[in-house]
Amino acid sequence: MRALYGEPGPAESRHAAARALRPYIARRLEEGAKLNHLTRHLLGLFQGQPGGRKFRRHLSENAHREGASLAVFDDALGLVAEREAAAVA
Repeated sequence: MRALYGEPGPAESRHAAARALRPYIARRLEEGAKLNHLTRHLLGLFQGQPGGRKFRRHLSENAHREGASLAVFDDALGLVAEREAAAVA
């Protein structure tokens, strides 16, 4: 966002954006939603980033399973290298 508009975006990094979704995902899982219905919209979040393919694969292979929890999302997030916010901007 900074490059286009000269101001910071709503999240300092892709990891920060993903972590900000954790409370929403947890709440929806408690309401009975399935993890794969929530995470399918995030599959492209780390496109082109180191570990992005592992992130997508982990979610694709595990989020649809019965009883998939927030731990599956956390495990997938751990597969992506977290870069410095300055390097992403």
